[in-house]
Amino acid sequence: TKIIDLEQQALKAQMNPHFIFNCLTAIQHFVNKEDVYSANMYLSNFAKLIRKTLDLSGEQYITLDKEVAYLDNYIQLEKMRFQEKFNYLITVNDDVDVFSAVVPPMLLQPIIENAIRHGLRYKDNNEGLLSVNFAKEGNKIVCRIDDNGIGIKRSKELKTTTHVEYQSKGMKLTESRINAINMISHRKIAMEVKDKYDEIGIAVGTLVIIKFEQ
Repeated sequence: TKIIDLEQQALKAQMNPHFIFNCLTAIQHFVNKEDVYSANMYLSNFAKLIRKTLDLSGEQYITLDKEVAYLDNYIQLEKMRFQEKFNYLITVNDDVDVFSAVVPPMLLQPIIENAIRHGLRYKDNNEGLLSVNFAKEGNKIVCRIDDNGIGIKRSKELKTTTHVEYQSKGMKLTESRINAINMISHRKIAMEVKDKYDEIGIAVGTLVIIKFEQ
């Protein structure tokens, strides 16, 4: 159990540099464009998010209200970084008590990053849509992360034909962390990832469903 607990801490530590790398790249982009206003605004929001990350990283579980606030701050940064290519909506169903429901901190952020970086970034301006919904199903809190990006298959094809400046490890780290949590906790977590297709078989995005036992 001690080894698995240490593994979880190591996985969190890997996620933090991964996230920081992307943010610093965005700040560099604004500086290179000599967009001082955007660089300052992004840096200010980034500093707030880093403080939250440090506060939450030592916790095994946090309440859902804190997770929603964290994700909202993060997605705002990503929306700015990708120059308003997408809009987003975070919703919590009325029957969910955000002050008593708990989730592991920083587990959902890499999934959302994946949706943005490998799906929504390829959309034309303002055509992308990211939806994050929290609902209650029995003793579980169910999070649905839904995007209208290019889908998993097409994203993988683009990775093989174009240069990608940084290969995301977030999803693999998330899967490993879920496996570690499930070995030591009675609050089991299940994750399902699926491509979405329209009636003629064209990819129209990705849906990730994560279920958190309470």
